[in-house]
Amino acid sequence: MGSSIWPRRIGVLAYDGCLGTEVFAIVDLLLFANRIAIGVGGTRDDLFQVTVAARKASVVTAGGLALGAVPWHTHLDDLVAPGFEVSSPGQIGVTSSESAELRELRTHLRSVSELIQPG
Repeated sequence: MGSSIWPRRIGVLAYDGCLGTEVFAIVDLLLFANRIAIGVGGTRDDLFQVTVAARKASVVTAGGLALGAVPWHTHLDDLVAPGFEVSSPGQIGVTSSESAELRELRTHLRSVSELIQPG
């Protein structure tokens, strides 16, 4: 691992209506990855710096929980965009095409090396 790419700066995009379990799972999974890598002697430092980012300081997840976040920034190596709640298949196109977060994401993609969307 070249020192120039580690630690990876990972952003988890939080937005109103996102699935909180996906935000929490990604953050926790990368925390575990950091601890395991250090524990087995693969590194002395964290491999990932994780930031929960949003357009505003607080968002409300699909389950109704308020989630604090830091303002969106573009100093990320990778960005993870959690899923959102859909109650009928007909909502998918409307939600995706009209989402302020997805519009903003498109404008910032040039500064993010990868877009990862969990399935």
